[in-house]
Amino acid sequence: MDQMRRNLIAQWAFDTRSILGRFHLWLEDVEEHWLNGQPDKEHAFTGDSLERGFIVANAVTALGTRLFGRFGEGAGQDKATVNRVKKDADAVSAYALSEALWYLTRSLPENHAVMISLGEGLMPKAGETPEMGSNPQLGFGRVYARPEVARFLDHAVHRLLNDATYEWPEFWAEINHTGITVWGAAVDTLENTSRFAKGSPNGPMAVFHLFDQPLKVARPFEGYMGNLIL
Repeated sequence: MDQMRRNLIAQWAFDTRSILGRFHLWLEDVEEHWLNGQPDKEHAFTGDSLERGFIVANAVTALGTRLFGRFGEGAGQDKATVNRVKKDADAVSAYALSEALWYLTRSLPENHAVMISLGEGLMPKAGETPEMGSNPQLGFGRVYARPEVARFLDHAVHRLLNDATYEWPEFWAEINHTGITVWGAAVDTLENTSRFAKGSPNGPMAVFHLFDQPLKVARPFEGYMGNLIL
């Protein structure tokens, strides 16, 4: 292994040390491959260090789900067993990403936050209870930030959901007034649980797309963009 490769591994290990330490992982090697030349320096709005952190957070989610999410245990089983395996896999993937994001976002700038605006992870399945339906209620935290920022955003989101006089324009104006930068994320901690439960060779897929502003979803949707971690 040449010096440049060792330097690359060391940089990734340093930038993702909070996540690796939380899960007691050792980064042995890194390979970067760009399909179309090389990216511009600092091409991501997060900066190189946090970008590496988000990539490893998703990689850890996929790895943890594959190891502890009962991969393939639903193959040839009845529907009830398959659903139980899917639930367990969802729980593992949601826990892994939640923990990874919590430790990663300790490195955010002081006035920044990551807000999960839309996603799946321990998501209620339609028909389980009358009030659940297909609401995207995540099985992990909505806001990841330093405590003061998180408390402010949590209060604002609570008002947005429950106060009829406090809508998106008021929410957006209050965020701008306080000088807080919110990065919105769309997440699916385990895309296609049925395929995973039946042991598809694709294994676990964690979908995480990060935007430089909060998300306002106008209507129900079924589609994903972002990093695909296999």
